Amino acid sequence: EAILQCLRDASWHAGMLSQPVALLVPSGVDLTTLHRLLALATSGSFPGQYTEADLDRIGEHLPRENLGVKQNIKKEMVLQRFHQQVCSHLHLFFLIGDKQAHKQLPSTLFLRLLQLATASIDRYEPWDQAALVKVAQHHLEGAQSVPLDDGSWKYPDLQASIPSVAKAMALIHLSATHYHEHLCPALPLVTPKTFLDFLDTFLMLQQQTILKIKNKAQRIQHALENLRMLTKEHGTHANLIFDLEQQLKDSGKSLSMFQQQLEQSKLLHKQQLEECRHQENLIENLARQRDALQAQQEAFLEQVGSSCRLPCTAPLSKEGNPSKDTKRRGWSDSWRLLGGGDKDEQGISGASEPAADG
Repeated sequence: EAILQCLRDASWHAGMLSQPVALLVPSGVDLTTLHRLLALATSGSFPGQYTEADLDRIGEHLPRENLGVKQNIKKEMVLQRFHQQVCSHLHLFFLIGDKQAHKQLPSTLFLRLLQLATASIDRYEPWDQAALVKVAQHHLEGAQSVPLDDGSWKYPDLQASIPSVAKAMALIHLSATHYHEHLCPALPLVTPKTFLDFLDTFLMLQQQTILKIKNKAQRIQHALENLRMLTKEHGTHANLIFDLEQQLKDSGKSLSMFQQQLEQSKLLHKQQLEECRHQENLIENLARQRDALQAQQEAFLEQVGSSCRLPCTAPLSKEGNPSKDTKRRGWSDSWRLLGGGDKDEQGISGASEPAADG
């Protein structure tokens, strides 16, 4: 009787007030109620729902669509419009378990329920560990992954670890549920909604972690590129330094060779300078000897001149020509002083005799 009264009130609210009405049908409802609900959803009423007094009251209180229409509208037309509004505004939600769908419900009735489901058919499961694992797997598999630009970098693969992650999240949720039930059983602190929020939070953190890894990988990539560039520049500079070191070594060898040549040149210069000094001393000695010889020559010439003048003034001897002998002796002495020999003296004497004779 309570179910029948609930159906009457829902039909009155939907048909008379033209407002949407939702009825939640539990899984343990009997077959008679299911047939009544099917009739109510398809035709707007079921047999035995209204009495004649209820029908008259519906005809009296149902608002007219057009006030200008005559009041003598047939009762059947008014009830037909009422049933149409009931079908339009009444929404039924059937909760049917797996056992009930396969064993308890007749196949024709279940088929009619499926045909009646114009909006959608949702499958609900109990919130035990197995159901939580399935929900978590479905939620994680349907999550959109972060688009990755570069496939060369390896990121955590969530798809490969979905079963273990889903099981761990289900156990965490059940543990939190039991803990909160122990602390405060009256407050529903942990609900299926919190489990879904937990899944969303996990996915959000997972995407943030991937983005952080991606950014870090990009920074590492840039650092490696900079390192390669610096390594290349370092190699270039190292080659340049090696070339400069070789040039420095060659310059050092050249400098050492030039220093040796300089030392040899200095030594040669010193030797030449000593030789020049020796030559200068020799020249000075020769100059002094020349001066001495010139002085001797001048003295000798003066002596020769005086020797030549003295014999010319001596008187002649009686027995011969004294001046001639004296003159001959003077030339002989002069010639000896000049370094002549006896033969030359004879030549001079012979050459001077005609002059004396003459």
